[in-house]
Amino acid sequence: MRVRNVSSIDFLIKFTPKNSLYRASTRMKEGLIQPERVKAIHEALCGFLLDEVINPNGEFYTDHRVSVGQLDSNRDHNEGS
Repeated sequence: MRVRNVSSIDFLIKFTPKNSLYRASTRMKEGLIQPERVKAIHEALCGFLLDEVINPNGEFYTDHRVSVGQLDSNRDHNEGS
């Protein structure tokens, strides 16, 4: 007897009552974020990036021309701490 390789989706469709699948898909659809909420989050993120990251006076602005990770050439790096 040969067993067919059935994907989990095929299995669910075959063995789950149709009204149950409909209810599950309806619940998933109801749980989605509304387009207005997505737009509000988008605008808030853009505003934060413009005001705090891109703006040179912003709290999270970093000038990548300045390297903060340079090694001190006068220090022996093999010493413990």
